[in-house]
Amino acid sequence: MKLLIPVFRFVLVASLLGRILCVPLAGNDIRHVRTRYQPSRLVDIPLHVDDTAPKAIADFENDGRKSTPELQTPSTGTGQSIEAEGVILAARGDASTDQADTAVTGTDIEVEEVAIYTDENAQTVSTETNTIPIVSPATPSSSSTSSSASSSSSSSPAVITTLKPKTKRTNRSSYLSFNKANQKLIKPIKHTKLTNTPPSTNDDTPTILPDTTTTTTTTTTFTHPGFLPQRLPGITYAPYDLTGCRSPANITSDFAIIAQTRLYSSVRIYGVDCSQVLHTLRAASSVSSPPLKLFLGIFSLSDLSSQLTTLIKDVQTFAVTEKISVDDVWTNMIDTISVGNELVNNGQATPAQVLAAVRTVRKVLRREGYRGPVVTVDTFVAVLQHPELCSSSEVDYCAVNVHPFFDAHTEAERAGEFVRRQVMNLREVINPKTQAQAQAQGNDLSQGTDPNQGKGDKGGERRKKRVVVTETGWPKQGNANYRAVPGRWEQKTAVEGVMKAWREGSQRGFVGDDGDFELYLFTAFDDEWKKADKGTFYAEQFWGIHDR
Repeated sequence: MKLLIPVFRFVLVASLLGRILCVPLAGNDIRHVRTRYQPSRLVDIPLHVDDTAPKAIADFENDGRKSTPELQTPSTGTGQSIEAEGVILAARGDASTDQADTAVTGTDIEVEEVAIYTDENAQTVSTETNTIPIVSPATPSSSSTSSSASSSSSSSPAVITTLKPKTKRTNRSSYLSFNKANQKLIKPIKHTKLTNTPPSTNDDTPTILPDTTTTTTTTTTFTHPGFLPQRLPGITYAPYDLTGCRSPANITSDFAIIAQTRLYSSVRIYGVDCSQVLHTLRAASSVSSPPLKLFLGIFSLSDLSSQLTTLIKDVQTFAVTEKISVDDVWTNMIDTISVGNELVNNGQATPAQVLAAVRTVRKVLRREGYRGPVVTVDTFVAVLQHPELCSSSEVDYCAVNVHPFFDAHTEAERAGEFVRRQVMNLREVINPKTQAQAQAQGNDLSQGTDPNQGKGDKGGERRKKRVVVTETGWPKQGNANYRAVPGRWEQKTAVEGVMKAWREGSQRGFVGDDGDFELYLFTAFDDEWKKADKGTFYAEQFWGIHDR
């Protein structure tokens, strides 16, 4: 008898455990689920769970405390979760000892299920009716906590009561969902709040899609205007007078005279002292539209860094005060920047020193945004003796001063021809292949048949390099240099002859074969501030082409 009592107790306990653990019957898995939100009381809900469904994240707030989302991977051996009406119900495969579960036995049928959502005061919030598969007839066994919620017959709809959380969960877009087609967890698209109302659409208006049948790709290569042939010649200008630096008002007045002639496209200055870069930029922009361009200069190699810093600072100051970009100033108002003026001719520097300075200045200017030509200027005599001043890759074009007056055998009437001839001489020395050599090889340079032209070889590149005469003119007063006689008529004749030679080259497009050149006349106004010198025939002060 004592042995039978423990056996009886063991059978009774096993029977009760079988009901609690919800052993699957007839191939159906009925599991009890409860919300992750833990109110003051819980009502278990019997739900039919599909083993292929994934586990999801449940994230709710309870009395201001937010639970940490938990990502579970799909599995067929543990509990699942589903989402309905904004409430996440996390499937639980384990049974709680303080809550009685409901066991169901029978066969599969479809019945209506009514879910009643109540708040913590047992007041009805909302209801939901669903048709679900369930095992019938049902034989529930429930505790006092869930008996009122599950006490219904098999012939009537199952009424299930659960407690709806008082606080709302966070944005639904922050949760993962299940992609049944790909059988993987995906993150829904996060909806962005629109700041403006989207435009209304008319269903009757057809949608016009872009034509993708043909694709056109346009590549634009920027060329700084300083690399293009002159529209008009330029003229030189020095912002000094007998008192020293000319005032900004006087500089503007001088530029107005230059602009009113309509003969020039640019003005060449020589240094950075007297804030002349800033003042000439302001004058050029105020007297004409489009403004006259400037050919800027660094006069000497002494204190090169300081001069370059002043030039850049003046350009930046002008851009700020005029409320335009620095890039626009570099591109639209600066034609060329030169390093030195006749330094080799005057014995102040060697060609190697000058070219090294050009390389340094170019590097700094490119960093500051300037993309135009950088050159050095010397006399044509110095370049004939040192062709590297023009042929070197350090300089963007050949810039030379050519003054017929200092040739004792040249009259004013022949000034234009003298300039053109010297340009042709320059092209011979900066181009190592002469016409005679080309003809001996079966190539005629004058006919443009040299196969090396335009192919990147040194001969072709040098023949294409521009020649710009950066100073030429004639004095109207001073002593005669044998046949070269100063005077107003002589000045007018000489300037007209030079302009005629320039114009012929312009009409041909400055091809260079006939001594074509671009031009800056010397100079806009008389330079009274200069000292009279016997070596320049006491004419240095009187080269001004225009009167103030």
